[in-house]
Amino acid sequence: MRSVLFLFLFLILGLILFLNIISVDYFSALGKTPEELKLEEQRKEETKKLQEDILLWQHELAEKPNYRDVYLKLAVLNWRLHRRFEAFKFVQEALQIDPNYQEALNLQKAFLEEENKQIEEVSK
Repeated sequence: MRSVLFLFLFLILGLILFLNIISVDYFSALGKTPEELKLEEQRKEETKKLQEDILLWQHELAEKPNYRDVYLKLAVLNWRLHRRFEAFKFVQEALQIDPNYQEALNLQKAFLEEENKQIEEVSK
């Protein structure tokens, strides 16, 4: 009875070790750790959510083409997706509607500062 129990425990430990090695090999083969895979999945979910939000705000824009806040929201969403040109375009649209729109002016300034910062980093 003891030898059967010992053999059973030995097999269970062997199986655990085997599965652990396989999982390490699996993630090594992908070149990513479980944490990196989790972060990648979170980024994909965030991107999907941002794209869905953009579609909703574009629908709102179609119904209210002179609503400056929609352009600003679209600018921010596109910026978060690294669509810099689109983001600038939406800020410009908001400023065409209201050239004194302080939030759009502030966002434009922030976008330009961020772009300049990235250009400086690349040129180093």
